[in-house]
Amino acid sequence: LYLVVHPSQRRKGLGSQLLDLVLGRAREFNSKTLLVYSSEHNKISRSFLEQRGFTVVGTSGGMIAPANLEVPPFEFPAGFTLKRFSELNDLYILAVALMDCYHGMWGHNHSEKASADNPNVARFLSYYGAYNILLLFDGENDVTGICSVKSEGGKDENGNPIDILDAPGVIQKFRADGLQRPLVLAG
Repeated sequence: LYLVVHPSQRRKGLGSQLLDLVLGRAREFNSKTLLVYSSEHNKISRSFLEQRGFTVVGTSGGMIAPANLEVPPFEFPAGFTLKRFSELNDLYILAVALMDCYHGMWGHNHSEKASADNPNVARFLSYYGAYNILLLFDGENDVTGICSVKSEGGKDENGNPIDILDAPGVIQKFRADGLQRPLVLAG
């Protein structure tokens, strides 16, 4: 859920009405949870949601770096191999990566079972492109990490295009091993 009221229309109960409508719709679908994206720096928004029973479950953020940033050398531990999805072209492997590497992380869609037919897999591939999806494999050739890049995937505050390096994901077994850093540097 992303809910916004124009500044000139705030303090008129419109946000509460919109939220009530969304909550009613969620109940129609028997939803178990509702995830709201809200800036942790917006105290009014946070207070509005907390007064209605929402609690903070995680945060995300963006960082920006100049295009000429010098990338330090990186390496993965022995036995780990990085491959571009374009080398594999196996939608099932991508489905497993999206499911397992982001498992338990808020803001990521999860399925009970990985499926190459999942429309989210096709959308992800279409958005990033096969060459720009990096997959990390362990010594047993199991997918253990993912990181994606998108050339000109966004715009800065002046409307200039910026490249996006998106969410390194690592399976829970290796999350404490620091694999996210070399994934980001590879991206």
